[in-house]
Amino acid sequence: MSEDAFNMSIRKFLKEVGITSQRKIEDTVREGSHLLPVGKSTEAAPTFHGASAKPDWLFPQATAPEATSSDWRPMFLDYLSLGYNAATAFSPTDVLPLTRRAKMLMMAESAISLLTLVLVAARAVNVLP
Repeated sequence: MSEDAFNMSIRKFLKEVGITSQRKIEDTVREGSHLLPVGKSTEAAPTFHGASAKPDWLFPQATAPEATSSDWRPMFLDYLSLGYNAATAFSPTDVLPLTRRAKMLMMAESAISLLTLVLVAARAVNVLP
């Protein structure tokens, strides 16, 4: 989902819930642009959650069935983790988390890394004459 499509879907939702002022809608969409990973995951969940015979995403649980229960299916937090890691580009590469708790911890670690990077860059810009 592109950022424009995400913004359009938010505008449609806001109009449905009664926020009709164009300025209010634009302000709300602008403030909500940081929610793109959530938008990606909410779009991906119904699209990929067993919608086709061939899955578009290979979760680690599918490759290691002995490590999970037999009735495991990806849920919202799995797709949220996928969207967040893809959006921040601090995604895990060769070691994939198998539990939702591990995914949430990795998301927290990515957020801390991103925040640290932003603070260091802001400080560096502030120090320049």
